[in-house]
Amino acid sequence: MIRRARPDDPVMTVKAGIFTAHAIILKKLYVQIPDNISFGDATAMSTVFSTVAESMFNIAHLEKGQVSKRLTHRFACGRWEVQREAWVSAIQLAKKVRAVMYATVGKGEKAKFLMDRFNIPRNRTYQHHDTMFVEGTTREINGRGVDVALTSLPGELLQATWRCVAEFGIMVEIS
Repeated sequence: MIRRARPDDPVMTVKAGIFTAHAIILKKLYVQIPDNISFGDATAMSTVFSTVAESMFNIAHLEKGQVSKRLTHRFACGRWEVQREAWVSAIQLAKKVRAVMYATVGKGEKAKFLMDRFNIPRNRTYQHHDTMFVEGTTREINGRGVDVALTSLPGELLQATWRCVAEFGIMVEIS
């Protein structure tokens, strides 16, 4: 059951200028911190979400209602728990603006996670252990390339990501 927060309840929000111990904010702009999440983890979650939102909307200019926008993002690279929060945030924000998503994963179980939790079709999910995701992504979108690529892949895989980006598209690297 969700209830209105009371004074001294631990809550978190993502709002400019809110670095304070006390604030009055609209109920829709905060969430209560569950007992099983530490203040440190809650802070990290809101920082990750802010970084992803800044990357997608203020840098890449992914806009609400642009149904034709395509987002390719690299899911679950590096430390799974930390990276997962970033990519889950990216997926949630992209779904909110109805972006068409293409994702790369390290393991089949992570592709299943994307299909089960976010309804990202299997034909839009690729392995990122090699550069074959370039061929798969460009084939799926008829060679056009993606408008926005959000990535944390290193080296050759980072370079390969560029080959997925459409002319005048944007790639944001968030390692």
